[in-house]
Order: sequence, then C-alpha cells, then structure tokens
Amino acid sequence: MDLATIIGVVAGLAVVFTVQLVEGGSPTSIMLWPSMLLVFGGASSPPWRVAS
Repeated sequence: MDLATIIGVVAGLAVVFTVQLVEGGSPTSIMLWPSMLLVFGGASSPPWRVAS
C-alpha cells in the first residue's frame, strides 16, 4: 500500500474524531459495531460471479 494512502486514511480518521470532540460529542458514539461489521465485512467479501 502506498504511503500517501496510509497517511490520508489516518489523517481523515483523525479529522473525524477531532471534529466530533470539538462539537461536544463522544468519540465512542461513532463506533457503532454492528454497522461497522456490515460495511467492512461487505467490502472485504469476494465478489460473487454471475453465471451467464
């Protein structure tokens, strides 16, 4: 993975959590485990092949 990609992902997550704190929210309110499981599980699953 490219170094710029890693830096971008880390910086993006840092900005999201920082804004959440500045606005008075709790960082744990972003961490919805069932939703994260659906998103990351679906994104990491292999694509299904459709028989033609």
